[in-house]
Amino acid sequence: MIVTNTNSGTIISVNISSNGGVPKYPQQEVFIDRHGITGDYHSGEINKHKKSGPSEPNSRPISIVSLEVLNEINAALGINLQPGDLAENITTNNLGNLAELEEGDTINIGAEVILRVTGQNKPCAVLNVYHDLVSKSLVNKRGITATVINTGTIKPNDTCYVIKGNL
Repeated sequence: MIVTNTNSGTIISVNISSNGGVPKYPQQEVFIDRHGITGDYHSGEINKHKKSGPSEPNSRPISIVSLEVLNEINAALGINLQPGDLAENITTNNLGNLAELEEGDTINIGAEVILRVTGQNKPCAVLNVYHDLVSKSLVNKRGITATVINTGTIKPNDTCYVIKGNL
């Protein structure tokens, strides 16, 4: 394993919603268990996004968006998106371009938590509640989804960094 991205970022916000949808609400801290963030709608063993066919394991219990993307969309559309508004669980700053992350890369947060990237998060039409062009503006920018390798508590101001490649 080689650390190829030494960008050190910061957690800006940790967000949950027990009902799904937008927004997710900022918390002082959250506990990340084996299946996601305790108390969040998307946490659990089964993928709640799948609408038909047999159930499948949840490969996307945690979503991460960068503050840089929020700022870019706000400037482009003249709106005021805040952390959690894109239904992300974790909002980062200075972590680098999340669009460059690939399945298998890991994100370490604080002293304990390690998340495995499962893919890029696709924008959905629900986000257009803020502006008709939000979803379109987020193509290849919505951030990433992840599963949990190592559990623990995270909070705003925790340091985070990326390790490229599979552990």
